[in-house]
Amino acid sequence: MDSIIFLAPISCFDQTLAEDSKVNRLADSVTLWSEISTNPLLKSSNFILFLNKTDIFRRKLDAGVKLADYIVSYGKRPNNFESTTTYIRKKFGKLLQLFLSV
Repeated sequence: MDSIIFLAPISCFDQTLAEDSKVNRLADSVTLWSEISTNPLLKSSNFILFLNKTDIFRRKLDAGVKLADYIVSYGKRPNNFESTTTYIRKKFGKLLQLFLSV
């Protein structure tokens, strides 16, 4: 496989899975990304990550919904679009880089 395109809707940070109300949807995307990007059979593949639904994400932040209320590891960082998306990008990126450095 040459490339894998992974779509992660970041606007779902304040939602849970329909099949398991204890699992945050964004956390589920991170888990799935981790499983795919660390699969030894895919080590030579290119990974393309699209963080989509950013317009909805931005509207939620502007309405005062706090990322840290749903993603505890975000901590006390600013709740603006730039800071939150940078954090999310780095979270996904670190998982891939950890695997590629092994």
